[in-house]
Formats: sequence, structure tokens, C-alpha cells
Amino acid sequence: MKSDICVLIILISIRHAQKTLSVFLASIKW
Repeated sequence: MKSDICVLIILISIRHAQKTLSVFLASIKW
């Protein structure tokens, strides 16, 4: 059960990082 929560947090962190990165790249293009 504990490991499932850790995996979920990691997945959310990766998604958030991808979102932040895409926004960052978009701001550079503009």
C-alpha cells in the first residue's frame, strides 16, 4: 500500500515536470 502511494506521487511529479517544461519551452519560443 505504501509503495503504491510512492509510485502515484512519482507519476504526478513527472507529469507536473513535463507540464512545467512544456510551458517553459513555449515561453522561450515566444
